Amino acid sequence: MPIFTRRPSTLVEVAAAIVMLILAAGACAKQPTPGGAAATTSPSATLPFQSPSKRELAAATGIVFPTSVRDYRSVSTGPTAIDVAFSMSSADVAAFASESSIELTAGQRLITHSSPVWDQNPVGSISSGRVRNGTITSTVEVVSDGGDRVTVRLAVKS
Repeated sequence: MPIFTRRPSTLVEVAAAIVMLILAAGACAKQPTPGGAAATTSPSATLPFQSPSKRELAAATGIVFPTSVRDYRSVSTGPTAIDVAFSMSSADVAAFASESSIELTAGQRLITHSSPVWDQNPVGSISSGRVRNGTITSTVEVVSDGGDRVTVRLAVKS
């Protein structure tokens, strides 16, 4: 006695209908908005730059760079993050923090990831803080070895 009493073409029609329903459900997924940006399920937006100058970074983050900044370098670590490192005069740390609205906490380490622009485990005393400007968050670490210059590590994320 046959298991299927219906004609084989009916089973093919049912299978085809199921496949079409599955494909139609997939078509309802988020699509780019016509004439606008693509819809996204990610909570983070991309940063407006990949390798910003000090001026571009200052405009986007609110960070105020003192004139003593030297050895500025940045690297994109993804579409929503960049790492920046530079040195500056140790005499400018208080003004840098105040003008950038960053409350530095001595002995606190907030940046723990490695980066092409800094050593993962810095030597010296560390002060850290975080500031948000719109959708961009800047995490700052100031590393001092007691000399007349400090190293600043800045992790910027959107």
